[in-house]
Amino acid sequence: MTQQPFRTSVICLVASLVTESALAGFAIVNPVSLDEVTVSPEEVIFPTEEVQLEISLVSGSCCIYHTQPTTTEFFGNNFVVSVFAESGALAIPDQRLEVATLGSLAPGDYNYDVDLTTSGGIFNPITERISGSFVVSPVPDADFNGNGTVEGRDFLDWQSNVGITSGATRDQGDADSNGTVDASDLAIWKAQYGAPQPLATAATTIPEPTSATLCIAAICLAIGRERRTLPQSATA
Repeated sequence: MTQQPFRTSVICLVASLVTESALAGFAIVNPVSLDEVTVSPEEVIFPTEEVQLEISLVSGSCCIYHTQPTTTEFFGNNFVVSVFAESGALAIPDQRLEVATLGSLAPGDYNYDVDLTTSGGIFNPITERISGSFVVSPVPDADFNGNGTVEGRDFLDWQSNVGITSGATRDQGDADSNGTVDASDLAIWKAQYGAPQPLATAATTIPEPTSATLCIAAICLAIGRERRTLPQSATA
């Protein structure tokens, strides 16, 4: 009976040492961290279905066993994405991909901050941030005079303003809407030369059958009149 307290003390001491060792080991385990953030699609052109941020999480010496739903806040053209992840005790390097959908965006410049909060130990949460930016560009258009067709007059508009380095508009020859008039705009004009714009095509193709029908009707009417007048002139 006198040995019972001693055994209990030894068991408690061993349990304490094991617990402290486990805590210490868990505390020094490399926590989950942000690897990279990728904008998808890589080149965003308006109109687009949706823009997404692909967030890669990694852990050097533990597994990722829990992530909370990613939340996104919008502040004008700025996005703040929050991710929370916890690491496991298994010594297995792990990687996970989280996706934040930003939606369909209008042309413009956008910035994002991706914040990851993770357990870097038992009582020491760690917050990490990756920031970046991307551009949503409008569809390239070399119809500088807006008449519905890319033609020689559009080239003259480009030629008259080539060399503008900032603030250029579409009617000045800026086909890619980057504020400059340069060789890239000429390349777009060459690629689109002779091609009507979608709306202009619809507007120009609809009247053509009507015009043809009117011509046929006019010919038929003239023939009919001539047939009616021939008997009268013959009897006279």
